Amino acid sequence: MVENKKDYWIVEFNETGKDIKGFSNKIVTKDLINELEILNFNLLQSQGYYKFYFDHIEDGKRTEHIRIDLGSKDENTKKFLNYLREEINKDLSLKDDNYDFSNEPEELKYRILGRLESDCKYFLGFGFRDENKLYTKNVDKQIDLMKNLYNSLEEKPEWITLEQIEDFESKMKDDLYEDMETKKFKEDEKVIEIDFEKEVGEIEEEMEM
Repeated sequence: MVENKKDYWIVEFNETGKDIKGFSNKIVTKDLINELEILNFNLLQSQGYYKFYFDHIEDGKRTEHIRIDLGSKDENTKKFLNYLREEINKDLSLKDDNYDFSNEPEELKYRILGRLESDCKYFLGFGFRDENKLYTKNVDKQIDLMKNLYNSLEEKPEWITLEQIEDFESKMKDDLYEDMETKKFKEDEKVIEIDFEKEVGEIEEEMEM
């Protein structure tokens, strides 16, 4: 369980308001980070900000105390939330491309699969299809990891199926490839524009000769 960890972050205190609930003493997880990032995005559309204080706990002692302002335009808020996300990713304790979970306990497999699913939902929502928000930094690797985890479970979870994982794959790839095609079109358009300007320049030089 997360509560038994020796190294973790918690929300020490936060200001509350009409639509802002209290997060005091909540341990920072990926789901919590997703919730805070969505909250930050919504607050940026309105006026005002809310102070959030985080404690870094190591071996039962507070080693860091950080304040951020959700709803402010301070870049440090986004940077700190990204930093927390990276710290949570480290907790997955997985080696790159090591998909052998045969000797891992079922509880750990469920926990990792749940976090990877959370990644996919965030990727398709407020993550704006940014692969850097995925644990593997790559859609194909993320889906392969999820399928491998799912197939390695003796008792399949009720909250996700192999078909749902494949549905994530379809939606994530469609969005990703659409972005890539749009980017390629813009790049091709730019090249055509540059080539046209070059040809006009060459014609003008010939006319001056």
